Amino acid sequence: AYGLGRLGQSVSLNSNIGSDRPGELMRSWLSDAGVDLRVTARQPPASAVHIVHLDEEARRRSAYYPGEKVEWLPSLDTASPWLLTSGYGRVDAEDVDELEELFAAAHGRGTQIVFDPSPWFAGRVPRERMVALWTYLHGIVATEEELAHWVPDRSGEAMGEAVLAAGPDCVVIKRGPKGALYAAASGESGTVPTEAVSRSSSIGAGDTLNGRLLYGLSTGEDLTTAVTAAVSLATEVVRQGRGVLAAL
Repeated sequence: AYGLGRLGQSVSLNSNIGSDRPGELMRSWLSDAGVDLRVTARQPPASAVHIVHLDEEARRRSAYYPGEKVEWLPSLDTASPWLLTSGYGRVDAEDVDELEELFAAAHGRGTQIVFDPSPWFAGRVPRERMVALWTYLHGIVATEEELAHWVPDRSGEAMGEAVLAAGPDCVVIKRGPKGALYAAASGESGTVPTEAVSRSSSIGAGDTLNGRLLYGLSTGEDLTTAVTAAVSLATEVVRQGRGVLAAL
């Protein structure tokens, strides 16, 4: 949301940002980027917080507080033609039920839905329930590791084909220092390479890629152009080593 706002896109965010100090800090950043937070159903007392420790080789060790549950359906209160949703630390089967209701309603009124399943649903939701959500989607964007749980025994282009067979119009597979792979039901496909940036932080790179991808698609860029720009901006996040705030 911050990235989309900084790029000049009108954006509303429905999340579990709390009324504590971390929440105040996040709200100030989002406000500076022009992000509308009024769609959030309520403001929990404590924010979801992820603390990442990096060693000298930029390898991660993480500790996180997952925060409170997100109420998905208030996202329908906006009239946006695009909807990006992502998993978070406290998801479970209840979230999938609510997401299905959200996706069905949004899809029914012509909203283009893009979904990042994240790593959090794996092991908490049956595979068939997750894949059933994909029939409503315009696109899926996820890492190769994340998708491997839902389309096992596939990799690269074969993984993309398996995702498209479940219903989405397009898929973008994030591959870290290898860039990204993309494919669409229309036949458009390809890979976007990037440079490997050593001894730096990749924190925020994946979410930045999501934001720039959605910006491109929502402003009329074709998939190839949008993915190329998204990989470029995500690489800049890694190069700067200080997250999306530094890159933008």
